Amino acid sequence: MKKILIIFISLSITGLLFWSCSEDDSNSTVTGPENEFPTCVITSPFPLSTFEKGIDLTVNVNADDTDGNVFEVRYYLDGIQDGSDKDSPYSYSFDTATLNVGSHIIKATAVDTDGAITSDSVEVVINVFPGCHITYPLDDSYFTSGDDIEIIASAWDDEKNAKTVTKVDFYVGDLLILTDTTYPYTADWTMGNSDCMLIVKTTDDHGSVSSDSIDVWLNEEVNFADANLEQAVRTKITKPIGPIYSSDIGNIIEFEAYILNIIDLSGME
Repeated sequence: MKKILIIFISLSITGLLFWSCSEDDSNSTVTGPENEFPTCVITSPFPLSTFEKGIDLTVNVNADDTDGNVFEVRYYLDGIQDGSDKDSPYSYSFDTATLNVGSHIIKATAVDTDGAITSDSVEVVINVFPGCHITYPLDDSYFTSGDDIEIIASAWDDEKNAKTVTKVDFYVGDLLILTDTTYPYTADWTMGNSDCMLIVKTTDDHGSVSSDSIDVWLNEEVNFADANLEQAVRTKITKPIGPIYSSDIGNIIEFEAYILNIIDLSGME
């Protein structure tokens, strides 16, 4: 304890000067600058993001300490620490295979070298994504311009429970042609004048979306500039007479053009 000498001076009525001293035992504390808390921000995932059950959920964190160093970043799932990271950039992946479907809280805590902590958290949703499949037409089917086609899709959710499928969207390329909310899921469409992609997107009651797609091809008559090429094609497809269509040559992979004296491949594009 630091002892301070205090001098009291008093003047008596006789003109004599008296002085005395005493010791002060009061507490005295000397402190340095206060420690600044670290910063901690979860940059991904965003709040209420949905993840498929069984797929790793990766958390990215920005953490810093202005007056020192970040010792580590700790990662929590629903209040229980699952892992930590001592090296920047700070990132950690959670295994979602055993998680229940529904909401979960992800928390990250940055700890500096003086033990100060700062946390950030986000709520995420774990879901079993719906499934869907285009059952008709088949992939790589050919149709003539003007053909009326009924697109048929099957859609299901967890354990193939169709009750939690809220809608099925049918697209031709980027164009939405129909939304169907009741089983069976179908859409009527007319083949145009070009090849295209048919896409089906299924949405469940959690807002999760899955998709399936197929290619369909315009079936049109093919003309060959090279008679030798036409003859080779007819031999290959066993069609000696009649029009040749794009569907007839769709599976032809190669020709021995030199042996067959073919010099122009026009029509095989």
